[in-house]
Amino acid sequence: MFLDRIRIGSRIFAGFFVLVVLLVGLSALSSTYLLGFGGHADRIAKSTNLVGLANDYALKLERLSNQVLLFAQTVDIQDREGIATIRAAAEQSGATLVDALRDAGDGDRADALESLTADYIATLEPLVLRAENLTAASDTMLLGASQLGQSAAKLEEFIAKRDPVMAEKYGDKLGAFNLAAIVNSLQYPIVRTPEALEAARAKTSELTDLQEEIKSAFDGLKRNEKKLFSYAVRDNDLLKQGANQLEGSIGGFRQSMDDFKTAVRGVQAITQNIREEAMARQAALVDAAHADSTNSALTNIIVAAIGVLIALTLAFGITMSILRPLKRVNGDMTRLSENDTEIDLFDINRRDEFGAMARTVSIFRDNALKIETMAEERITLQRIEEEKRRSSLGAMANTIEGETTGLVQSVSHQVTRMREAVTEVAAAAERVTTQTETATDAAEQSQSHATAIGDAAVRLTNAIGSIANRVERQRGIAQNAVGSTQQSAKAVDDLREVATSIEQIVDLIRGIAGQTNLLALNATIEAARAGDAGKGFAVVAAEVKNLAGQTEKATEQITEHVNAMGAVTDRCVASMEDVGVTVRDMMSISDEVAGDVEQQRLETEEITGAIALAGDAAHNVSSAIFEVSNDIEATRKLSVDLTRRADEVERNVTELTASLDRAVASAGSDEDATEDGSDKDQTSSDTQNWDEGNLVRFPQSSMLGAA
Repeated sequence: MFLDRIRIGSRIFAGFFVLVVLLVGLSALSSTYLLGFGGHADRIAKSTNLVGLANDYALKLERLSNQVLLFAQTVDIQDREGIATIRAAAEQSGATLVDALRDAGDGDRADALESLTADYIATLEPLVLRAENLTAASDTMLLGASQLGQSAAKLEEFIAKRDPVMAEKYGDKLGAFNLAAIVNSLQYPIVRTPEALEAARAKTSELTDLQEEIKSAFDGLKRNEKKLFSYAVRDNDLLKQGANQLEGSIGGFRQSMDDFKTAVRGVQAITQNIREEAMARQAALVDAAHADSTNSALTNIIVAAIGVLIALTLAFGITMSILRPLKRVNGDMTRLSENDTEIDLFDINRRDEFGAMARTVSIFRDNALKIETMAEERITLQRIEEEKRRSSLGAMANTIEGETTGLVQSVSHQVTRMREAVTEVAAAAERVTTQTETATDAAEQSQSHATAIGDAAVRLTNAIGSIANRVERQRGIAQNAVGSTQQSAKAVDDLREVATSIEQIVDLIRGIAGQTNLLALNATIEAARAGDAGKGFAVVAAEVKNLAGQTEKATEQITEHVNAMGAVTDRCVASMEDVGVTVRDMMSISDEVAGDVEQQRLETEEITGAIALAGDAAHNVSSAIFEVSNDIEATRKLSVDLTRRADEVERNVTELTASLDRAVASAGSDEDATEDGSDKDQTSSDTQNWDEGNLVRFPQSSMLGAA
C-alpha cells in the first residue's frame, strides 16, 4: 500500500496542507466574488449619475427656452440677465455630462453632444436679438399711434375752424378712420396674425386716402396748414412702417425660434437616448449582480461541501492508517508477553515506524523461540542424566568427572548463547526506543501543525466576519441612498405644489386681465360716444386694452410652461422611484451576500472543529506511542536483569564444578549417594522452575547447599 511507505508525520502534514489549500481557495473565491459585487455597484452608480446629469441638462434647456419666450414678451433687462444665467448653468451641466460620457468611454456621443450644444448656443443670440427687434417694431407702432392721435386731433380742429361745412362732412369720418387705424395697428402686435396685419394695412390705407381727399378739397392752404396734413400723413406712415417692421421681425423671430427649438430638440433627443441607454445598462447591471450573487452562493456551498468531505475523508484515512497497524503491533506484543509466539506480524514489511516496530517484535519472538529451544534441550539433557544416575550410581562415580565436565561446558555454552540472545534483545529494545521517540516527535509536531492550522482557521473566520461587516456597511449606504431618493421625490412633490399655486395665481391674473380688457373696451366705446372730448381717453383705453391683451397672452404662455414643468416633474418622480427600486434591489442583494458570508463562517467553524479533532487524534497517537515506549523500556530492563541472572548462573556453575570435583573424590559411601539423589531431585525442580519462570529464576541457595 502506498501509505505504508510514508512516515506518520508526513501523512499528517500532507492532510493539514490539503486542508489549508482548501481554506485558502475558498477564501480567495469569496474575495473574488466580493470584488465583483463592488465593481457592479460602481458601474450602477455611474449609470445612475449619467441619468441624473442627462435629466439635469434637459431641464436646464427647457428653462432656457421658457426664459427666452418670457424675454420676447417683456424685453426686461432682468429677464435678459436671466437668459445669461440659465445659459451658463446649462453650459456647465452640458460640460459635466460630456465629461461623464468620456469617462464612460462614449467619446463619439460626447462629441455629438458638444456639436449639438454648439448649434443651439449659436442660435440663441440671434433669437434674443430678434426678440429685441420685436419690441422695437412694437415701440414704433406705439409711437405712431400716439403721434397720430395728436396730429389727427389738430387736423380735425383746423377743419372745424376753417370750414364748418367740411367739418360736418369729414369730421366724424376722419375721427372714426383715425381710431380704426390706431386700434387695428395696435391690435396686430398683440395677436400677431396675418388677418390682423391685413386689417391694420387696410385701415391705414383708408386713412391715407381720406387724408388725400380732404387735402385736395381745400385750396390755397398756407404752409403751416399744409404741415398739419403732412404730420397726419407722417404719423399714419409711421404706423405702416411699424407694421411692416413688426411683420419682418415676427418672421425672423419665428425662424430663429424654429432653429433654436430644432437645436434644443436635437440636444434633448441625444440626452433622452443617453438616459434610456444608461437606465437599460443599469437594469442589466442589476440583473448581472443578482446572477453573480446566486452563482457565488451556489459555488461557495459546493466548494465548502467538497472541502468538508475531503477533510473528513483525509482525517478518517490518516487516523485509520495509524490506529490499525498500531492496534496490530500492540496485540502482537501483548501475545508475546503472554508467551504466545504464534503471532502473524502483518506489518513487518512496512517502511514506516510501524514496520520498524513489527520487525523489533519479530526479534523478540525469535529470541523467545531460541530461549524455549534452549530450555527444551536443557530438560532433555537433565532427563538423560537422571536415567543414567538411576541405572548405575556406581558407574557415575567412575565417569562423573568426564560427564560433569561435559555438562558444565554445555551449560556454559547455553548460558553464553542466552547472554548473546539477551544482548540482541537489549539492542533491539534500544532501536525500538529510538523509533518510538522519533514517532513521538512526529506526533507532537503534527499536533503543533494542527494547532497552527486551527489558529489560521480562526483568523479566516474573523476575516469572513469582517467581510460580513463590510457587506452590512454597503447595505447601510444603500439605505441612505433610498432615503436621499425619497427626499428628492418629496422635493419634486413640493415643486409640483408650487406649480399648482402658480397656476392658481395665473388664473387670477387672467381674470384680472379679462376684466381690464372689458373695462378698456367700455372705455373705448364711451370715448367714441364722447366724440372729440374723448379722443385722448380713447388712446389711453386702447393702450390699457393692449396691455390687458399682452397680460392674457403672457399668462397663457406661463400656464403652458407650468404644465410642461409639471410633466417634467412627473418624469423626475418616476425616475427617482426607479432609482429607489434599484437601490432597494441592491439592499436585497447585500442581504443575500451577508447570508452567504454567514454560511461560510459557520462552515469554516466546522472545518476548524474537524482540525481540532485531527489534533486530538494526533495527541492520542502520541500517547499510545508513549505507552509503547514505556513497555519497550520495561522489556529493556528485563533484558538487563536477565543478563545479570545469566552471570549468576555462570558463577554458580563454576562453583558447582568445584563442588562436583570434591564430591567425586569422596564418592562411594551411601550417604554421598543419598545426597546425590537429593541433588538430582533438586536439579529437576530447578529445571522446571527455569521453564516456568521464563528462564529468569535460579535458586542459588540450593546449589550452594548441594556443594
